[in-house]
Amino acid sequence: MEYIITYISIGFLGWFIESFVLHKKNVTDTLNTLLGVWLPLLNIWAFSGVFLLFVAKTFNNTNLLFLSLISGIVISILECILGKLSHIINKKHTWNYTNGIALCNGYASIKITLHWICLSFLFFDKTHNFF
Repeated sequence: MEYIITYISIGFLGWFIESFVLHKKNVTDTLNTLLGVWLPLLNIWAFSGVFLLFVAKTFNNTNLLFLSLISGIVISILECILGKLSHIINKKHTWNYTNGIALCNGYASIKITLHWICLSFLFFDKTHNFF
């Protein structure tokens, strides 16, 4: 149950941040397109939240910096995979990070990987007492 709650809450948080804090226009998600129902969720954020919860519960005695580094890299790989799947399904480049050092045809970047590392650290830092 906690994984479902994490999926929904982090997915909504991602949608909120990208829509209202970063002011990105047309924040859509492939799952919404496939289901034909609009949901205020971003799956890369949701899957990342579930992944981080799993890592936090499984490796709770591991160094936070190490976990954050590895998790940020894994999430960037996940973002690349989801981006390519989204491109196959939607027939368009759903997001693009080519304005920096881009990886994986623009679906990931060094800058965004650093953001994921920082967000992973915040997640682990705030949740490590719970596990």
